[in-house]
Amino acid sequence: MDNPVGVIGGLGPKATISFMKGIVDQTDASCDQDHLNILLFHHSSIPDRTAYILEPDQAENPLPMLVDDVKQLEQAGASFIAIPCNTAHYFYDELQAQTNVPIVHMIRETVGAIKRNNPKAKQVGILATEGTVQAHLYQSELERVGLTSYAPPSWMQETVNALIFDQVKNGDPIDYQAYNYVLAQMSSYGCDVVILGCTELSYIEDTAPLHGFPVIDAQRVLVETTIERGGKNVKKEVQRSKMTS
Repeated sequence: MDNPVGVIGGLGPKATISFMKGIVDQTDASCDQDHLNILLFHHSSIPDRTAYILEPDQAENPLPMLVDDVKQLEQAGASFIAIPCNTAHYFYDELQAQTNVPIVHMIRETVGAIKRNNPKAKQVGILATEGTVQAHLYQSELERVGLTSYAPPSWMQETVNALIFDQVKNGDPIDYQAYNYVLAQMSSYGCDVVILGCTELSYIEDTAPLHGFPVIDAQRVLVETTIERGGKNVKKEVQRSKMTS
């Protein structure tokens, strides 16, 4: 297989399927051979990332399994690696140190897309797992480029947690009304754009009725970055992550 892209998936499964569908749907291709070659590890048994970040003394550390996946993808000839899980980027520096294969930094790519395509944005809202929020993964990157971040209050984070864990990961019906309410509240708190910083939220966005809230989907940014780094073109009509909805 020539120049395959390595993907560490399964974090979670529905989000990975959404990511892979995005890769296929958004690649400007007219035949099978125009698409990317991909090595996918759908590694669903990797321990929960948020659980470890919040309670490292009690939860199992996912890093050893992630490192093993990175090394196997390197040995298999991956040209670069994408990890469609925002929270897993807590371990980014340790993972990159274990391989010479470049790993796409999903969070930096997303913040970069905001700077390029939302030049008037000042305050950026963050919707993500508690692990991502508590680890300040997005806050640090936003501050680095001169943007103010806004993380939801605890009551709203509980709603976001329910959307991620109780609904998408648990396989229950999605409460799109609650999703839209959270977006409306973030806008009312002065957020010029809201990051969907969890791939389960990306799954919800993909399946939700159209709305007019200013969001940037981190998974969609990763999809487009992966296509472009793989030497393919993104369909112009679906380059939505590079502008607000």
